[in-house]
Amino acid sequence: MTSFESVACRLDGNCVLPRFPARLLNDFLTRIVRVWARGGIIIKNQRFCFYRTGNSTRSQMAEGFLRSLAGDGFDAVSAGIEPGTLNPAAVEAMSEVGIDISHQHAKNVAESLKEHFGYVITVCDGARERAPIFPFTPNLLHWSIEDPALFEGGVEERRQVFRRVRDAIRSKMQEFLNQLAQKHPERATAAGS
Repeated sequence: MTSFESVACRLDGNCVLPRFPARLLNDFLTRIVRVWARGGIIIKNQRFCFYRTGNSTRSQMAEGFLRSLAGDGFDAVSAGIEPGTLNPAAVEAMSEVGIDISHQHAKNVAESLKEHFGYVITVCDGARERAPIFPFTPNLLHWSIEDPALFEGGVEERRQVFRRVRDAIRSKMQEFLNQLAQKHPERATAAGS
């Protein structure tokens, strides 16, 4: 008898799951996460969280690029420790490449801690140092990307910095999606490769 057959089913079709000892359940979930981390389990709509301290610029751009480049095969969110407001210069820089992030909003990371993500990607060094633990996430990555919001200069120079950061995020995202497509060829179409 398999463990699934140990489920008690009554004649009316209602099934009752037996109670498992916490240690047994913990061991089972740990094994699943290990297999998943090695690429053994593919979830159709893989979830991504881009994490940044303020969640107003870089993580919002990364969220927009994943939605644009990967299509429906992935679900993207972004969050921050101290969420601010969406940076208008980020919205402008993304619109220049045909991606509308104006509908996105800064979210607090506390809203995301209980969610299951295939990947959590920090996009700034401060967020990496202050990152909370995402207990259900097997893949934690870090992209060190400069903060264009810190640039002090004229309007046109500021636009150039936002464009440079936008292009760096797009390059990182495309490289990441290409690696993901090589690791999981069955997802290559969803990753836009």
